[in-house]
Amino acid sequence: MAVTDGDLATQVRYLVDRAAVSDALIAFAHAIDTRDWEAYAALYEADGLLRLPFHDPDGTQAGYDGREG
Repeated sequence: MAVTDGDLATQVRYLVDRAAVSDALIAFAHAIDTRDWEAYAALYEADGLLRLPFHDPDGTQAGYDGREG
């Protein structure tokens, strides 16, 4: 979806935000493809939470708490 209305500053902000999202997706994919788990973890906030829609073999919900897991 392109931004066609709004002033120039709004349109530029949209493009900058879109580029930032693209950069993040590329960084995630590259870290996974190269199995660089430190780079992958660095893409998360230190206190971020990741909850996955399945469970680990021990029955706990899969995911991570913070960068350290």
